[in-house]
Amino acid sequence: MIKFFKATLLFCAVAATGVSHAITMLDLNSGTARFGSGFSSADYGKPFSEQYGFSLNGSSKVDGGLISVISDARLGLAINDLTVAGAGQTWHGMRFAGDPDVWTFDVARVPMGSYVLTILGNVTGTLGGSFAGTINVASAVPEVNGRLLMLSGLGVVAWLAMRRRAKNEALAAAR
Repeated sequence: MIKFFKATLLFCAVAATGVSHAITMLDLNSGTARFGSGFSSADYGKPFSEQYGFSLNGSSKVDGGLISVISDARLGLAINDLTVAGAGQTWHGMRFAGDPDVWTFDVARVPMGSYVLTILGNVTGTLGGSFAGTINVASAVPEVNGRLLMLSGLGVVAWLAMRRRAKNEALAAAR
């Protein structure tokens, strides 16, 4: 919950004084899309908010990540949050400790709808900085419970077929 409030405050700060661009729509027809952004020396010390929109035609597995490779005094970004939001839900990315700044996200079941991937951070390099990322979408794989239900249904159908065959053989033998 605290992370949500921090992200909201940072977003408000970006809206007031930071670097923000219009939402860039991603084409996921091939199942993968790349995204990224760069910042100049004029953006030094400013917060930023980058947003990428995409749509899903059915329930899907969505994963991806981003990296800001150079992190020194001249070129660098401090990425503070990565979220995927839409259809009344929000999923937060996970940051890996260390340098470079690496974030990933992995959501098993994302319902059909329109979504926005948002990256929030600060430009920490005096000459600016950049990040790049990838998002992947695949049809949702049935959960284990669904597979078990399907297998048990097939077992019942096989049992009924064997029972019917045995009954037909018994009737044929009695004639």
